[in-house]
Amino acid sequence: MEKLIPFVQINLFLVVFYAIYWLFLKKETFHQVNRFYLLLSTVFSVILPFVQFSAVKSWGLTYQFQTMVYEYNLPELVVSQNSEEKLSWVLIVSIVYLTVVALLFLRLAYGIARAYAIIQKASFMESNAFSFFGIIKIDKKLPYFKTIREHERVHTLQLHFLDLFFFELLSVVFWCNPVVMFYKFSIKNIHEFLADEKASATLNSVADYATLLLSKQFKIAPEHLFVQPFYNKSTLKIRIQMLMKGKSESWAMLKYGVIAPILFVFVVLTSVSCSEKDSIADEFNAIKTEDLNKIIQKDGEPIFTAVETNPEFPGGVVAMYKFLGENIKYPSAAQRANINGRVFVKFVVEKDGSIGDVEVMKGIGFGCDEEAIRVMKTMPRWNPGVQNGKNVRVYYNMPVVYKLE
Repeated sequence: MEKLIPFVQINLFLVVFYAIYWLFLKKETFHQVNRFYLLLSTVFSVILPFVQFSAVKSWGLTYQFQTMVYEYNLPELVVSQNSEEKLSWVLIVSIVYLTVVALLFLRLAYGIARAYAIIQKASFMESNAFSFFGIIKIDKKLPYFKTIREHERVHTLQLHFLDLFFFELLSVVFWCNPVVMFYKFSIKNIHEFLADEKASATLNSVADYATLLLSKQFKIAPEHLFVQPFYNKSTLKIRIQMLMKGKSESWAMLKYGVIAPILFVFVVLTSVSCSEKDSIADEFNAIKTEDLNKIIQKDGEPIFTAVETNPEFPGGVVAMYKFLGENIKYPSAAQRANINGRVFVKFVVEKDGSIGDVEVMKGIGFGCDEEAIRVMKTMPRWNPGVQNGKNVRVYYNMPVVYKLE
């Protein structure tokens, strides 16, 4: 489950960053700033879960987050009426997900090749004006050739086709997140706003340029991957609206300040040790005596929530869940009362690998709590956790789900 955390974080960050754009920024005329915001926000979303800031880890707030995260650092154990083990879904979902990614990547490659082949046809060029991966093609019979050429030059010089390619790759990898489609739609609109802004300056007025967009001179061709046409019926209305809109006031730039607190929270969250086995005690020797309460203390010894080498059940996680699935029972009292729910169990893997301090943090009663404690205590010795070359005590928590079928 820990490996899934960065993936979940990335998708969450994408949603939040786009929500900021939609709520505060999309109506502003700072098109180039908005373009870089969409690009950088996606880059940060993908990178942040894998970057941890050592300075941030020393903050008290980060330690509090870390404790909360590690309260649920083991996957759920599902106990059904017949005590069937349910672990295979993670593998099945992963295989399905990666299969879809591979198919979408092949479709992307095919779409690029097909678009390139189509634009080479003379019939496609007739009454058409577009750019494709930096190649500008304009039917010379079209009126206002200079204006149209300027529009396509902006697409080419500002490398808009690379933006499109980046977001297409993003949609392949994160195909399950519908927000990525909104990113693609928004970046295409911003490209047109930027190109229209430059191209309209070649005419006497913005109204003349709008008239050109509304003219019947252009062929309405099917949309092809990475082809950026001068005339696009689906974006025509919003392009004209943005052209006619007055420039945003300078103070509106302050809206971008809303990004700062959101980014701060994300940095703190991603600095909590989840994907890596970083330890609270990495800087133990540098912590002042009055700050020792940042390390969980019990019986005069520190108990870690993360260590350099994690404790491990003999045979690994699969073996642990097999053991638990074979030994835990659904209490008859809970079955009779039709009780479903989660029991959150906390325990300590001791220095010798034995299981101690088993307790229920949150229970559902009817014998479920006692059964979870009983089975946890019967687990064989683990391989102990190691920090700075020494065996240490490590906290682990597990949600046990009781579910009647």
